Amino acid sequence: MAKRVLACTAADAGTLVVAGNAHTPTSPTPLGTPLGACPARDRPGVQEIRISYGGGRYYNVEPRRFRRRASPWQRQARLRLRPGGLVLSLPAAAEAVVPQRPLRRW
Repeated sequence: MAKRVLACTAADAGTLVVAGNAHTPTSPTPLGTPLGACPARDRPGVQEIRISYGGGRYYNVEPRRFRRRASPWQRQARLRLRPGGLVLSLPAAAEAVVPQRPLRRW
């Protein structure tokens, strides 16, 4: 996926790539080399934005739910600078629809 993103964008163009937290780190992790590490290696200035989910659904081997957080600031999307980097707080997540897996209606 990282190769496709790099091939479709100019080095000087501002581009936002959205992926889950396991995919966005800009350096290798214990799980391997995430998507974000490839553009970061080729294009200095790439930044990771961590996502803090207020609740909702996601897919990791099987459909799952985030534990609902009661914080009032989670009612709207907010981008904040925290120690260690940027954090995007989202009120709710929805499970991604991917071509390899049929859409499941809840």
